[in-house]
Amino acid sequence: NRERVNAIHEAGLDSMTWFRGPHNMKRDIDYFSDVEDEDEALYGMVALSGVQAMCVNRPERLYRMVSNMDSSLSGSDESYDVSTGSEDEGNSD
Repeated sequence: NRERVNAIHEAGLDSMTWFRGPHNMKRDIDYFSDVEDEDEALYGMVALSGVQAMCVNRPERLYRMVSNMDSSLSGSDESYDVSTGSEDEGNSD
């Protein structure tokens, strides 16, 4: 969570999150229902924790999420909600 990541950074350490690889995910599928749901919404939740790096199994999804965030920050008409991994067209104001 954000508090733990902040404490890590305050201690002068770097932070990274690592997602289990497909081999280990197959073993986990009997215990967790969302093992294969490594998507932009999940990456967004992790990014909001403040980690500095992510080692993921679906880099194209992380790239798409970051690219969409960059677009919204550069003044594009699209906004990107990092917590849900979704794009919203236009401004709702």
